Amino acid sequence: MAGNFVDRNTNQNGCGVRENASFTLNTVDRHAVAYDARHHCLGGEVSGTLQAKGEGGWSLNYINPVLQPLPENAVGIDLYNGAVTGNTAATLTKKNDGTSSGPEVAQRKTPDWIVRRLIPLECGRLQGFPDGWAEIEPLTDLRELPFWRKVYAKDCEIKGKKPNRKIMQADSEEGGRALMRWHDGLHSMAAEYAMWGNGMALPNALFFVKSAFRELGKPPGEVKLGSLFDGSGTMPLCAAMCGGHPVWASEIEPYPIAVTKTHLPNMKHLGSVTDIKGFLIEPVDIITFGSPCQDLSIAGKRAGLDGARSGLFWEAVRIIWEMLLATGGKYPRFVIWENVPGALSSNKGKDFEVVLNELLHLREFAGGRADQSILQHGKWGGFANYGAVAYRIVNAQHWGIPQRRRRVYAVCDTSGESAGVVVFERKGTEWNFEPCIPQGKEVAGLTADCYSWHDRMVASKPSGGGATWSVHNENPQRM
Repeated sequence: MAGNFVDRNTNQNGCGVRENASFTLNTVDRHAVAYDARHHCLGGEVSGTLQAKGEGGWSLNYINPVLQPLPENAVGIDLYNGAVTGNTAATLTKKNDGTSSGPEVAQRKTPDWIVRRLIPLECGRLQGFPDGWAEIEPLTDLRELPFWRKVYAKDCEIKGKKPNRKIMQADSEEGGRALMRWHDGLHSMAAEYAMWGNGMALPNALFFVKSAFRELGKPPGEVKLGSLFDGSGTMPLCAAMCGGHPVWASEIEPYPIAVTKTHLPNMKHLGSVTDIKGFLIEPVDIITFGSPCQDLSIAGKRAGLDGARSGLFWEAVRIIWEMLLATGGKYPRFVIWENVPGALSSNKGKDFEVVLNELLHLREFAGGRADQSILQHGKWGGFANYGAVAYRIVNAQHWGIPQRRRRVYAVCDTSGESAGVVVFERKGTEWNFEPCIPQGKEVAGLTADCYSWHDRMVASKPSGGGATWSVHNENPQRM
């Protein structure tokens, strides 16, 4: 596998072959799973080995290419080159009708281990998402064309690409068809790998959102959530799971936008954070944001909050205080920030000090008192509670899914001292992941059995990364 199958020197991406927890998903490594073929039924010739395609996607190779020694005097019959005798068989192939062609051998031994790359479906499960979440609906509604043309133009602008003239023809039927073809081609395996690698683990996010819902003290159906840097739609889905309303989201990548428009059809998309005015958008009770982590991550160049991508943190803060000023400090009540643990050590810890204080100072825009600044004293620990602001590092493998994914969550209570109550479990808090898709129109495009994988492979096993359960312990053909 390209990337590191064993650990990187950062100690962040797994430690070799493990039975309980997967590597941390990202967009750099090609994560793999190893099967013990001696004790798992893989369905005869099915090995599940993944092959690279020219366009960068991946597909299952259902014929195991591992070469096995032949017994003494065994003969391999090569239908193309005649009979051959030796210790190694040539490549095996298989026709669609089940008949064999090409090399045939007298005996083929099953390998002890099979290693293949994770398929996108498994990556989604490792993040705790329902099956089918990565699917997108074809673009057929002509009323949606202006929205998607703006998304396309913005994507070209950000990535420095020259827009396709035909797609940009808003007044032509041919231009509409070209735009539809572009939209319907957004879902590739490469795009899905990137979305999962950049995304949040749903169980962790759900805990913090559910805790914020509880502390708001209002009926769940009245709670509204807005998501900045939305990505795969983790936070809006959490709001829907809690019985609330994901009102709006900000995202610039076309494929994740298509995903959330498919499954959260009532949620408004606001575009880039740089174009949003907090005093013009609908007020919400909770604003969540996982500002880009590339400049904070220990796997990056550590440019910190001054970096071009992680520096977008300031845009999110601006939007929040603009909303607070416009609503007399009433909205939002809670702000939830998520990022990589490298944020705690970026710029020798000074960047995280800035993050905590910027969250703390939001209270001033809510009409509250000027709180004393939070100061760094040595290395930041794994958690802290400052009353109005609190943070905590969590690891997804202990929250109901078998993936080692450490993230830091920081919460600000803009008008109270309940941040610590949201961040930490209180007596009676149920934090084990129990996924449930709400009935009604809030979430669409999922089947009734979209979480059957969880019931079958996780819920019935010990929590906390037990040594015998995994989202991989199935024949890939059955997934």
